[in-house]
Amino acid sequence: MRLIIIVIFLSTISLDVLQAQNVSSSVYLLNGEVYRGEVIAIGSESLLMKKDEQIISLDRNRIRYVFGPEKKFQPIRSSQPSPFKRFDKKLSTELGFGINTFTPFALTMSFTEWLKLTNQWSAGLGASLDFSEYSMFKYNLYVRYFRPHGDYLRGFIDGQVGFAAGGSSFIQNTFEVTNIDISPVFQSSIGAGIFLDSGLGAGFTIEMGMSALRYNLKETFFNGSSESISTSELLKLGPYFQSSFMF
Repeated sequence: MRLIIIVIFLSTISLDVLQAQNVSSSVYLLNGEVYRGEVIAIGSESLLMKKDEQIISLDRNRIRYVFGPEKKFQPIRSSQPSPFKRFDKKLSTELGFGINTFTPFALTMSFTEWLKLTNQWSAGLGASLDFSEYSMFKYNLYVRYFRPHGDYLRGFIDGQVGFAAGGSSFIQNTFEVTNIDISPVFQSSIGAGIFLDSGLGAGFTIEMGMSALRYNLKETFFNGSSESISTSELLKLGPYFQSSFMF
């Protein structure tokens, strides 16, 4: 009797397979129901099947057999952090703040537009406000060379020349000094620094070097009865420190 049941069962399955040659998968349930269609996903608790252009869900606890090709269930992956994106812009902007260890222009705030020439070389054009004992608005030209190594941390060296038409004094004129005239100012510097890349399209720089400042100073004195003029050519040398934000 058991042999007859097995033969009938296998014959039924064979007949079902022959009738379903154009069906990709067959799902047999414990209650005897059969679903034929395309298995699109198998989860831990249910199976998704496409049948007659419809998507149906079957409880896995009710499934006895699955015949035909299967598509493994692919769990949805959690969002991954954005990959590191190296700062590699053709055009970039730098906002900086610097300190010179010599007067009369000890502090500087600068704005520079950079053009990437090669993977290592860049050229910059910008302006700065320099002030302390005197103040001036200066135009600057830069060239910068990046060391070809590192992602988050890159070393560089750069040079700068600057020009200001003149400067004004923060010191109020006294009875003795009636006028202060600062002629065109020329500045040059060379330094080295480190570029810290955030990987988000922006970065920070820390730099130090040596700077030279040349200008003519003309002072007019009043001695009580007449005026006298003193003219001197000044050259200031000293180290500088600067940090900036690039984007």
